Amino acid sequence: MTEAAHVRDMGRALEGGVFYPAGYIVAGLQSQADAERLCSVFRQAGYDEQDCWVVSPHTMLSTAETDMESSSVIAILGSSLQVRRRQIELAEEGCSFLLVYAPSEAERTRVLRVLSQVPVRYAIHYHRLTIEDLIQYLESAQNDAKTARAS
Repeated sequence: MTEAAHVRDMGRALEGGVFYPAGYIVAGLQSQADAERLCSVFRQAGYDEQDCWVVSPHTMLSTAETDMESSSVIAILGSSLQVRRRQIELAEEGCSFLLVYAPSEAERTRVLRVLSQVPVRYAIHYHRLTIEDLIQYLESAQNDAKTARAS
């Protein structure tokens, strides 16, 4: 499956046709190499291709823009579109994105610990009904780190 197809298939029906990968942490990293290295760390720890993968700035930008054009009223009322706008901004600035499946509190803690090894500009956790901003939990958050929702 291509990178773009994988992003498009991630739980879209949950919030009006907009990317909403419930259970996943999405982190924006300035370095593609850091994203790939961390993904390798997770894979060596037993995560498979569906549990951890890297999305390039180009792919995130194109899929997010498509989401913005095809969103429904449900997405407009929720926070998904605000979050996608922030992802577009970061992709335009060249950020790569690491997606890691973390459905439990223990897995969330593990992912945050690994993310803390590199500079992070953006980190959120998609829960079933909410999107949690994680940037405040990362000591490695860069000074220009972005919150989940545009101000």
